Amino acid sequence: HLIKKQFIEMIFGSVDISNIDKEIITTAIGFIQSDLNVSKASRKLYIHRNTLLYRIDKIKQLVDLDIKKFEDAQLFYIGIKLLKY
Repeated sequence: HLIKKQFIEMIFGSVDISNIDKEIITTAIGFIQSDLNVSKASRKLYIHRNTLLYRIDKIKQLVDLDIKKFEDAQLFYIGIKLLKY
């Protein structure tokens, strides 16, 4: 548990992920699972492309991870998955 907690802290810092809107998290996960492809993700999530980009930018503001970049997307995805378990 300690290693998991430290890893989550390393990824998200002092940000409490539970306070972030679930819709934004779901959008981010959908984007990552769509191979970081905006068009594919917006179709999959049934949202406008601009809405998707807005939510991705919101993630960057909240947790300082640009999930349009593979490394940040990977960290974000692992962090969210760790929080679920």
